[in-house]
Amino acid sequence: MQIIKSIPQRGLIYEIEKDVDEQTMVLVGYFKNIYQLNWIETNCMYNTRAGLDAGSIALSEDMINAKYLLLFNPKVGTRFYKLLPGGPIAIATNDKRLKEVEGYKPSKPVYLAFRFINQIVPGFENYDWSKQEFVSYLKTDFKPHTIPLSELKKLFKIHTNTQLHES
Repeated sequence: MQIIKSIPQRGLIYEIEKDVDEQTMVLVGYFKNIYQLNWIETNCMYNTRAGLDAGSIALSEDMINAKYLLLFNPKVGTRFYKLLPGGPIAIATNDKRLKEVEGYKPSKPVYLAFRFINQIVPGFENYDWSKQEFVSYLKTDFKPHTIPLSELKKLFKIHTNTQLHES
């Protein structure tokens, strides 16, 4: 944003708008194995520990307002989803609406769950989310955290078999 003419006024604070990608937060989450990933994708929610248990997350404003979810496992791969608005919800593991998946059952009674749309996110279909460099960039404790979308885009190059042409 460029200011062409401005008359400063006493008491007003002027801020330059951030780029949309700098304001858009991505929740980065880890999954243990293919069974947990199947559970996550079947139920369209990424569950994180809640309460005072070890490994529980401390919700931040960025997590609550995150627009996207990037799930990763160094051995299995990476997935990118659009989160549903409204932030996380509390979910009991005995909730009858949850679908069971062979090989994985959440072990805690209550989780915080981030709900998402299980489909390719328009505008991101040409990103190669399998970059090994990303794993070394992530925090080593594998706890969910957020990063700006602009930073995520810098880490991944667009991967496509055809050249893109501007019209």
